[in-house]
Amino acid sequence: GLRFRPTLAGFRDPAIHAVARTFLPGVFSAGIYQINVTVSQVIATSLDPGSVASLQYSLRLQELVLGVFAVAVATVVLPTMSEQVHRGQMDALKETLRYSIGLLGFITIPASAGLILLAVPVVGSCSSMAVLTPTPPR
Repeated sequence: GLRFRPTLAGFRDPAIHAVARTFLPGVFSAGIYQINVTVSQVIATSLDPGSVASLQYSLRLQELVLGVFAVAVATVVLPTMSEQVHRGQMDALKETLRYSIGLLGFITIPASAGLILLAVPVVGSCSSMAVLTPTPPR
């Protein structure tokens, strides 16, 4: 039969190094975010009962805007930008990037302001679905 032998020889290819240099900053920033979440959870465990659950709910609300809007825009824009890079249309790529960042700002800044202004009703409606009270049980 045919045997599979993994090798690291392909990692010497300069194209692999170029791709790694491109995506490593994103991986690093995602890792930093996860470290921040973990540190917050460790701190929350030393607080009142229910603090970890409250932190998790707040993180979900914080990520709502990002998950709904930013990921949707990125999903739509990425194929266009990839095509522009493939065709060497760097001016069009810059314009697409500028437009998508502006669109994200146009959507996320008001959405974030709305979440800040409506924090009490939003958290209240979310907590009415869960077993949360303003003060945790002792």
